[in-house]
Amino acid sequence: MMLVRGLFGVAALLLGGCSSAHMAIREVPQPPVSLKTADVLDAAPDATVARPLVLHLRHRGLTTDLMYPLKNDAVPAARYHVTFDDLNVLRMSIQQMPVDLRILTAERGQLLAIADTYTGGAHCCYTSTVLDVTGSGMHRAVSKDWGNFSYRPINARDRSGYVFLTADNAGAYAFASYAESAFPVLIESYRDGRFADVTGEYPAIVARDAAKWWREYALGSRSVVAPEAALAAYLADEYRLGRAEQGWARVHAQRGLAKDFDAKARAWLKDSGYAK
Repeated sequence: MMLVRGLFGVAALLLGGCSSAHMAIREVPQPPVSLKTADVLDAAPDATVARPLVLHLRHRGLTTDLMYPLKNDAVPAARYHVTFDDLNVLRMSIQQMPVDLRILTAERGQLLAIADTYTGGAHCCYTSTVLDVTGSGMHRAVSKDWGNFSYRPINARDRSGYVFLTADNAGAYAFASYAESAFPVLIESYRDGRFADVTGEYPAIVARDAAKWWREYALGSRSVVAPEAALAAYLADEYRLGRAEQGWARVHAQRGLAKDFDAKARAWLKDSGYAK
């Protein structure tokens, strides 16, 4: 058995064998609620090696099930089933490994059933299948590709529901290897049946992210992040905050930057949507 863990503690499963089912059931009082593959395996690791894995979650009339058959040498389809007020609203197959099953209230009050899955690559990709059972898009499944990262639900401004904190994949390989890359913060909201970038609505989070990347740059060789990658992520956040001029002034005051960093960073900022 091998467990692949990603950002924010999410996990994907690579197992062999298939016979009867191991089921985990949890009654949950308040959204957001979730049940992780890793938690089920930690609770009964021996029972899951040769059996399908079934994640089962209930809340506010909404029931979600995600079953993974655990076959060898392939990524078999996970079966995703959702019922609302005892009515079947979704049955589908997802050709990925289960990571998490969630029920949460989105920013505008929609009750969402979410199945988080993973393709099984070295660091990519994480996907969510989202079903809104209360909004105008009721019973329509929306697929969200998060890329290299999963997400964390946050309620940063005491709104009626949650938004999705993740990171911008544009940082991958832009200035260094993947392991040395830096990824600016990204916040998305589920609105009107689709995900929207709302990072600019959370300046305090963006400012903390900018400070983090500057600290990484200041660490120099003690940081696992390449200096130019950290500076580019810092500049991306500064652009988000409307402080591009101040950000560049701080960067230009540093010594030892590559001669082509300015041009390369400006091109990346424009291509990635931070600069016009």
